[in-house]
Amino acid sequence: RALYDGFSMAFATQLSPESEPRLEALLQKYLLPGVKNIKSLLRTPPEPAGDTHVLFEHFWLKRGPLPLPEGGRDDDGAARRFVLTPSVKRQLVNLARAVLVRKHPILLQGPTSSGKT
Repeated sequence: RALYDGFSMAFATQLSPESEPRLEALLQKYLLPGVKNIKSLLRTPPEPAGDTHVLFEHFWLKRGPLPLPEGGRDDDGAARRFVLTPSVKRQLVNLARAVLVRKHPILLQGPTSSGKT
């Protein structure tokens, strides 16, 4: 699982959305050749002890010091709702992989008003 996530983080973030499924198929073929049920391997791991993490997709991310918005994961805390399109979800999964490492700062790049905040 660690190798799969590591290769995904290193290479999938640089690819076009059309190329990602091809990379995923190659990763599964060469990194997980004997795994019969890949979905079970990539399922969400058990919740860490305490109330210190929040679940996003299949990643337990450590919470920061601020309280979570009352509206849940679709609320930004200012009564605005997020629109989670497939492309945004894919980018957030890649970002969650990078955040999970917690070793290096993460630079979000993009044009003004592209949703980096």
